[in-house]
Amino acid sequence: MSDAEDVVRGVREAGIEAQVVTDYGWPGQIELALVDSVMSIRARYGTETSGVLGRVLRYRSVTKRNPLDDLTEFSRLDPEELRDLLGLQRSGGRLKSEICLDVAQRLVDAGVVSASDVEADRPAHKLAWTGTVGLGWVTWEYFTMLLGHPGVKADTMVNRFVSKAIGVKTADAKRAHGAVTGAAELLGVQARDLDHAIWRHESGRSVRR
Repeated sequence: MSDAEDVVRGVREAGIEAQVVTDYGWPGQIELALVDSVMSIRARYGTETSGVLGRVLRYRSVTKRNPLDDLTEFSRLDPEELRDLLGLQRSGGRLKSEICLDVAQRLVDAGVVSASDVEADRPAHKLAWTGTVGLGWVTWEYFTMLLGHPGVKADTMVNRFVSKAIGVKTADAKRAHGAVTGAAELLGVQARDLDHAIWRHESGRSVRR
């Protein structure tokens, strides 16, 4: 049995239904997608007042532009003010707020200013992200998913589910990504919807449509 088939079996045994999610991410708001994806590294997503979501909404509440879809403006933010908004969490030895500003400028240099500029499969766009110290391909995929692109975020929750389904101690991110993508094809659903359903099941959150 393949990894994908094992995941399908695990999904059915767990009673997970991959509903179409209509309010996923931050379509048309590249600044919020960027903050969300960077702050989500090894962090709890939280609520409207805590965790990753709390910090994303805090940034939105104090920024007097709408939509928040201009990385040129974002890259000009005062580093200390952004640090105060996003906190002192780190990735790759760097403050996540610093990473946000760094990758924003790198994306601008690669021709990405707004959400409509992002091409998930364009090497220059992906390299601008993954070439930033503290970021990698998993966060790039999540960033593009938050903007409406298809994908699977092979994070801790999804990897844990896949590991149990395929009977290994720890599935690496690439194996988990492939397993969920393949399972979605077998089930006839969108990979992002299955990813989201698995994540919600593992994190104990109610299903969101």
